Amino acid sequence: MGWIEANFWALYAFAVAWILAWALASVVVRRSQRKPIVAQAPKDALFVERWTSGRSVANAIARLGGARNCLMVAVKRKGGLIVQPHFPFSLFFMPEVFGVEGYPSRADIHDVKIRRGLFGRALVTVIFRDGPRSHGKLELRLREPGRFIEALKTAGITVAAED
Repeated sequence: MGWIEANFWALYAFAVAWILAWALASVVVRRSQRKPIVAQAPKDALFVERWTSGRSVANAIARLGGARNCLMVAVKRKGGLIVQPHFPFSLFFMPEVFGVEGYPSRADIHDVKIRRGLFGRALVTVIFRDGPRSHGKLELRLREPGRFIEALKTAGITVAAED
């Protein structure tokens, strides 16, 4: 009998403990940054779309990942935008690594553009200030982009014409 077979259960327990430790660490970090674990739409939302897709196009590393049918997008009545992942996609530092989370206020949103994707589906690109020296750029693939744009306009956010 080899070393792996002799220590299988100890290795298995270590692997499970390692995964649980990373999950717990991501929960602790999210809580310390006051980020939610479970996505919840604000009560004053003009628009909410759950289980939608998006990706960050801010840098090369973020472009490698994305969120396929696991984001909640909401437009708040006071002009803020919320893009956050649903549980369990909020764990293991995935939103932080791939940049698929944002909470810009109306003042932080610089530009909103609509364009058609490769297969004719509408893509909404939101460019916003994400801290004192950086900008976030999210590309959202919404099921109802027209309602999203109307909600942004109602909240006082300027939207560029379609490319």
